[in-house]
Amino acid sequence: NSYFVQNISLCFSKLFLKKKIVCIFQDYKEGGLFSLRDRFFDKISSHFLRYFNCTIVVSEKLASEIRLKKFYVFPGALTYVSNENILNCNLKEHAVYAGALEKHNGVDILIKTWFEKEIEFPLDVYGKGSLYTEMKKYENKFITIHGFKDVKMVNQILSNAKINFCLRYSNGINEDFFFPSKFFNLCAYPGYLIVNEFKNLPLDLKDELIITDNSLGNLKDLIGGINEFSVDMRRENIKKYTWYNCLAIVSEKYLS
Repeated sequence: NSYFVQNISLCFSKLFLKKKIVCIFQDYKEGGLFSLRDRFFDKISSHFLRYFNCTIVVSEKLASEIRLKKFYVFPGALTYVSNENILNCNLKEHAVYAGALEKHNGVDILIKTWFEKEIEFPLDVYGKGSLYTEMKKYENKFITIHGFKDVKMVNQILSNAKINFCLRYSNGINEDFFFPSKFFNLCAYPGYLIVNEFKNLPLDLKDELIITDNSLGNLKDLIGGINEFSVDMRRENIKKYTWYNCLAIVSEKYLS
């Protein structure tokens, strides 16, 4: 993320110390989730990004919004996935959602759909947020709300899950300006990954994802036919999404 004082300091560094500056700009504060003050300062601080050598953004729309001329579109990348854990994992018959319990992550739609459609498949939910108390009301023998747990433990659970979820909605945020960073790690795990068709979903991965409609109205049918899908190519295609590859391209194009 970019900050006002930081960006001014970097501009001075570029000018007086002849440094080359690249910003990885992943999140732009627009929407009701953020205060007017936060949105104002984000807009002011992002003004200085146009003076950097390059800014890595999640979408062309974000680059256009902050009027960048030198930018590279890259939605995000793998952070840390243990190959050893993936190779040694045994998939367990449950579905897992892990993330902030907020409306822009669609966790309320997911849990309510699971409850109302009476999906008879275990769903484990990990995370904290403003929806925690409300979502606890939907617990039953197939839905368990665990709350916040140790990140390492949750990553292990995700790697062993038969089904994982990554959902994103423009509810309090503008999804054109955000990308769910956990998406790439989830792609690397061996289980099935169910997503809605949120903005900027990588085209080369879509064929290996299970895409539900935004209302999740077809979710019960997707769960019922889950074994018909393949994930082999997804785990191969995800290898190109690393920060090393991204920065190598940016370095050659904008810093050489």
